[in-house]
Amino acid sequence: MSASKYEITKSLFCNDFNLLNMLKKICTSLWVLFFVSYSACFGQAKTIVKKTTAAPVKKDPCPATIFLKTAKDIPSDPVYTTKDESIFWVSPSAAPGDKVLVKGAFTETGKQVEIELLQNENDRKFSGAITADAVSMGSTGISFEIPKVLPKGVYIFRIGRNNKLIGTINKPVIYWTESIGEKVAPDEVAPGDSLVIVGTNFPDKGYVLLKGKNHLTIPYTAEAFGKKITINIPSSITAQKCSLQVCTQKTLNAAASENYGIGIVLNKSLPIKKIVCSKLIGNGITDNIALLQDYLKETSAQYRLYFEIPEGTFLFSKQLILQPNQYLVGTGQKKTILKAGAPDALVPDEWIKASSHFGLMQLTIEAPVKGSLISNYEDAADKSSLLPLEDVVIKNASLICSSHSDSFNTKVASTNLMRVAGKNIIIVNCVFNNVQRKSSRPFPKYTDNVAVRVYPLNGSLIKNNRFELGDWGLAMYIIGYQNTLVEKNAITGETKNPGAACGFSIGISTILDYSRNILILDNDFVNITGNNRESITTDFSAGTYLGMVKFADSKTVSLLSTPSWSFRKQSFTPGNYIATIIAGKGVGQYRYIQSEEGNTITVDEPWQVMPDSSSAISITLSQKNVQIIHNNVYNSGRLQFYGNVLNGEISYNHLSSSLGIMLHSAIYMCSCVPLQNISISSNEFTGNTVLSPKDKMGMIVRSNYNGAISGVVINKNRSVSDSADITFMMNVNRIKPALIYNNEKESFRLQLPVIKGKTSNIQAKESGLEKGISVYQ
Repeated sequence: MSASKYEITKSLFCNDFNLLNMLKKICTSLWVLFFVSYSACFGQAKTIVKKTTAAPVKKDPCPATIFLKTAKDIPSDPVYTTKDESIFWVSPSAAPGDKVLVKGAFTETGKQVEIELLQNENDRKFSGAITADAVSMGSTGISFEIPKVLPKGVYIFRIGRNNKLIGTINKPVIYWTESIGEKVAPDEVAPGDSLVIVGTNFPDKGYVLLKGKNHLTIPYTAEAFGKKITINIPSSITAQKCSLQVCTQKTLNAAASENYGIGIVLNKSLPIKKIVCSKLIGNGITDNIALLQDYLKETSAQYRLYFEIPEGTFLFSKQLILQPNQYLVGTGQKKTILKAGAPDALVPDEWIKASSHFGLMQLTIEAPVKGSLISNYEDAADKSSLLPLEDVVIKNASLICSSHSDSFNTKVASTNLMRVAGKNIIIVNCVFNNVQRKSSRPFPKYTDNVAVRVYPLNGSLIKNNRFELGDWGLAMYIIGYQNTLVEKNAITGETKNPGAACGFSIGISTILDYSRNILILDNDFVNITGNNRESITTDFSAGTYLGMVKFADSKTVSLLSTPSWSFRKQSFTPGNYIATIIAGKGVGQYRYIQSEEGNTITVDEPWQVMPDSSSAISITLSQKNVQIIHNNVYNSGRLQFYGNVLNGEISYNHLSSSLGIMLHSAIYMCSCVPLQNISISSNEFTGNTVLSPKDKMGMIVRSNYNGAISGVVINKNRSVSDSADITFMMNVNRIKPALIYNNEKESFRLQLPVIKGKTSNIQAKESGLEKGISVYQ
């Protein structure tokens, strides 16, 4: 009701309290309006007029955040003195003749680097070093070339004879380990099981030195281009705490990795008790719900109960609940079929409801999906309900959506074939068929249609699965992950409009805190052509502050306002949030936050270069050690890092008629989502994209003025398509330092925005553009 209409109604009713006389004067058709107006005039009139005459107040979603709203708000590059100089990061891998990026704080004077092969402790004295010239990349980085006369190996270098500025190149680094056996587990292994070691710079052949009560030297051959090692643990070894190192020799030398601690543990799995479900009727007609429920009454805390279901098609009409230590085991995916069905009004939100220690093996489950076909958690907003979950085994199973939620008129935004959470998750040799699932939205999100939504809390193996997506949706939403191996899966969408939208989306959980350690290796993506068009993307950031520093000391930072910890269900947990300096003094550093009080945070270790009032800082959760290695992408969307990735790598992938690779940083959820220390190397691009005439293949590095991309190496990528660009977009001043070298100059063109009269198409060699990007093609 407008203000003018309200005033008329008020004069008719509110100023005349003789209701009987008023009713006589008003026609019967207006009697409803009378009651509405009458109720409004008592205590409501002033409020209504005020609301309708005043402009609505727009609520700030992040009231405690000082946004950096324009390019002028972003501090310029810092100027450092000699005493400030520090190394923050060194690009991890280089051969003789290759270039190295060193990110840090530097004066912009000319520098030289001493470099030599690192074999023993005496090499740290640089008595036999070779001197090379370094190229200044402003105050945020330098680059130099590994002398061609040096052999392959681990190198140590020193900048300008300054013993403070010493770094290594090619040294093996262990990110995480996981046992592979009857169960999977991070950072521990049972005697007789395999141990997977994930990291970078593992020599092609070498030794794993296992040190504890037993000192073992185990030879290995590296996999995945030096990112993965698999060794077998002797069955005779005893339970113990020990450490391991990766080394090229049988004896320890200076070029070995740092110590990494693991545990040798006895197999903790319960013994198996088999229950043959012989009374079930597998004629495809009879409802077996009562018989199934009767079998599942048997529970145990001493055994894993294997309910063996014979060959046949077994109908069931109501929800099945699996208790801990219950496993449904068939005779084969095509032999044992559990087929669910019910009238629309009776279709449950989950057909199979489980919790912890459960599994599905050697069978097919087919059902109309309203919420999930199988699920083991109620609400991911409840952290306490997720943390006790563990030991999920989905092996040699097929999950099939027979019809979708639109027919139930439930307005369900998101459905899943499987929604599971927990530690030690195994999902192998399965088929997830989501072809029949459609979205009820006119412009659906890719998360509307999820085949597998998984919270792999700590330790998981997702391998050799096939995802059949149909014409919309997402294969896997991997949230809140730690120590997760995703290997040799096949993801296929249809080419209809809009088409499958995304292969894997890996993200952060505001409930489960930051994510770390994932290797996505040897997967195939075909026909990911929907609106999002991302074969793999990091997603869903979480942030609480973006603004300037007030003042700081070595480990304490005072901010201009208090971070919005409660925004969108976030909560502070020590060691999970990071503070990243995105501009100004100390740019390129990050630290984990150990405590907070008001607008003051305390970080885990001293800053190498202390921030000050010229420093802009972003507080976020993060994804660390994200490796996307040797995947095949055909007629599909990008491999993408969308902010908040620390120490990420996209390497050795083959992209055919696909969109390519993208790095993107901007404001997202009350903060800037920075990208730090990223390598894009040895990828191959073939064909020409057919997804859209305006789309181009190649690589895009994009930052908004309030984004931050710090430490990027793009090298040894090859294109045999007609046109593939390396494009730096939007504000290149927010992308530094970046080193581009040894990409095929015949195929790749470097595209940069027009800045200060410079050309937008840089061919061949140009060094130091905008004092942060070095190009050698």
